Amino acid sequence: MVEQNCYQERFWKEMVQIKFKLNYIDEYYNESEKIDRYMNIFLAVTTNGSICSWVIWNKLQILWGGIIAVSQFVNAIKSYLPYSTRKKYLFQMSKDVQSLFLLAEKKWYDVAEGLLTENEIHNLTIELREKFLALDNKNSVEFSLPEKQKIMDKATKDTETYFNNFYEG
Repeated sequence: MVEQNCYQERFWKEMVQIKFKLNYIDEYYNESEKIDRYMNIFLAVTTNGSICSWVIWNKLQILWGGIIAVSQFVNAIKSYLPYSTRKKYLFQMSKDVQSLFLLAEKKWYDVAEGLLTENEIHNLTIELREKFLALDNKNSVEFSLPEKQKIMDKATKDTETYFNNFYEG
């Protein structure tokens, strides 16, 4: 038989893991949004700027024509790039995981205060895992989310900050 503290610790670790995943998803979304914004700015500047520049600097027609061609190519393939698909997935996944994390935080009080049996804590921990897996399967049907160390590091830092601020020690 395992001590109740062990079950409490497992629940705690699951709750921390959910918060980490939420932070990771949010950071990934922010990066995808940034790429989208930069791409749109590039397209706007190159298309409009190139037309104006072409008229002013007639001698560099080949350069400006090339810039316009590149911007039209980027515009044509933009919707097929993985970040645009990821944005939709990440937006919905973030909302879903936020709800799951709030459920875990709500249940943490009962777990921490010893109001639940070992079996109840174990079942609650497994339920959180199952719900996360269901959310992940629902939201990521057509692609995977590659791991990015920079985003993982930021998510880890944000998770540590959150728990240090709200659950000292």
